[in-house]
Amino acid sequence: MILISGPVIAKLAFRTRKWAHAHLRRGSFGPVTVINGVLYAEQRGVEREVGETFSAARLALAAQGKPDRILAISVEPQEAA
Repeated sequence: MILISGPVIAKLAFRTRKWAHAHLRRGSFGPVTVINGVLYAEQRGVEREVGETFSAARLALAAQGKPDRILAISVEPQEAA
């Protein structure tokens, strides 16, 4: 799962940071994860809302110089209890 912060969403969608954060708070991109006070949304939700698929190169360019703006989190299936 790839999580994208508001500033990167704004760059990818060619919109303002204010627009991105308003949509994050509204839940337009799906569930929001807060890590160290920064709002993140899943890449798939952002792509669905914006209507585009983002390449790895475009994601890297949008987060240029700020590696903590995109987080790659591996999710492992849980065992049944």
